[in-house]
Amino acid sequence: MKLELLGSKVCVLVYKLENKTASGILLPPKEEPLSRGLVVKKGLKCEDETVVEGDVVIFDTYIGTDLDLEGVMYKILDEGALMAVVPDE
Repeated sequence: MKLELLGSKVCVLVYKLENKTASGILLPPKEEPLSRGLVVKKGLKCEDETVVEGDVVIFDTYIGTDLDLEGVMYKILDEGALMAVVPDE
């Protein structure tokens, strides 16, 4: 991805929630207060060394800027908006 982030911004590939049960029943869409995603890019001024590109992180669904690049949803967040790193995922 050709994207240069300014300051302490982080670009996260947003994971979509499954809206289907194991048996194939479709569930109605539901807004979750927290989302997960994969860190794909960090700005040059990011200071938190515990979060690196390739980490799966948890963040507030309603914070940040949505970005659609070639049909793939990303979210641009301030580094401080990341709540947790999900280990081994």
